[in-house]
Amino acid sequence: MAPPATPPIFHYTLKGVFQLPRRLIDPPKAGVGTVRSFKITPLYDVVLSEVLDGKYLPPLCLKDFEEYLVFVEHSAENLYFHCWLRDYLKKYEDWQASIRHLPESERPTSNPALVINWARARGTFLDRGATLELNLPHEVLEEVYRAKGPHPAPSTLAPLYKQVEEMLHESLMRFVTTACGNSGRARGFFGIFVGICVIAIGLIPVLLSILDHRSRWVRLTALPAFWFGATTLVAALHGVCVVIFLFGDCRQLYPYELARPSLSPPQPLPPLPLPVTTKNAPPIPPPSLSTTMNRDDSSQTKQGSIFEDHKISISSPYPEDSPSFPSHPKDNTAASFLSETAGFITPFSPSEYEDHKRSSPPLLFDFDSLPVPVRNPNSPRASSAPSSKLARRGIMCQLTKVLDPAVTRAQWTIIMRSAVLGVLIALVMGGICFAVPFDE
Repeated sequence: MAPPATPPIFHYTLKGVFQLPRRLIDPPKAGVGTVRSFKITPLYDVVLSEVLDGKYLPPLCLKDFEEYLVFVEHSAENLYFHCWLRDYLKKYEDWQASIRHLPESERPTSNPALVINWARARGTFLDRGATLELNLPHEVLEEVYRAKGPHPAPSTLAPLYKQVEEMLHESLMRFVTTACGNSGRARGFFGIFVGICVIAIGLIPVLLSILDHRSRWVRLTALPAFWFGATTLVAALHGVCVVIFLFGDCRQLYPYELARPSLSPPQPLPPLPLPVTTKNAPPIPPPSLSTTMNRDDSSQTKQGSIFEDHKISISSPYPEDSPSFPSHPKDNTAASFLSETAGFITPFSPSEYEDHKRSSPPLLFDFDSLPVPVRNPNSPRASSAPSSKLARRGIMCQLTKVLDPAVTRAQWTIIMRSAVLGVLIALVMGGICFAVPFDE
């Protein structure tokens, strides 16, 4: 499976600026429920099951949520367990339906496939020291372990399901709030700096009016600067850059997206020359059975056995100078990206970005495609990704298109609410500046 590529890059164009009036007047509908709040950033009631079913587009799709849990909250085991539990419950129901027609005395009490599935789930999520151990109370796990039978019934797993779903719901709300922005921290600080500078520029006519003894009405020319500076400042504090919004519905790439390789389109291989034989050509000799090693005689004696009669040298499968082989290249975040996210959760392809719709198959849980966590020696729990090695987003970080209408609507809402709050701030500052006395 090829590593996920960087999302399609969005470039600054004047076309987005020309479309700004239409985007301000006719924003898209969010398509999700909204929680009433007086906050600048809207609160959307995004349903977890709809995210798992692939009903949202980037940056709210399931792969984006998984990457947020992996690289930001380091709690992706909750999502993987929830996906396993959905798959287990479906298989359990299918097994029950397949034996329902049998007499009760002939019905089997267990299913071998479910027994193996449950054993792997315990070793992955529930046992102490598991690779993706869940952070659950001991009392909840004890109830599951005391259950009779080789594999538990859905009712036995209900407490686990409730605990994990509550934690996932809290993470999902934080993820949706983070996804509503279009800029990183560096760009946010830059927006705050620009807003303060514009407000400072607005003070110039006020100071000229006071020091040069001009009319008070000159001070009202500072209101546009006060409004635009306050709008830029408030929007930047809530993760939205006014300049990025001016050019289109887009956002800066996340650090883990910047670490992905930029894949080029597949290139055809050159034709391979086929051997041509003739009647008079000599026969091709068989391959030699001897193999050689690029080691000195001492290492050959230490690492392998040499059969002098047949001139065959067999090296040890584990050389002494390499006691273990890393599963991923060192200091190569892009090459090891697949080891940090689950393979059964597929990202959006470039064609799906262009079509603005999901065409991948439904979610199919697979134990073998789960990521191998990187264990922190200072923490008993495993961290699912070395996020400290990821590059930070700069001020001029690359952009990508926002496809989900809920995020587009959220950015529009933040801009409009910031503009309304900017009007209030401008009126208050303008009134204070207008009231400052001076000697005529």
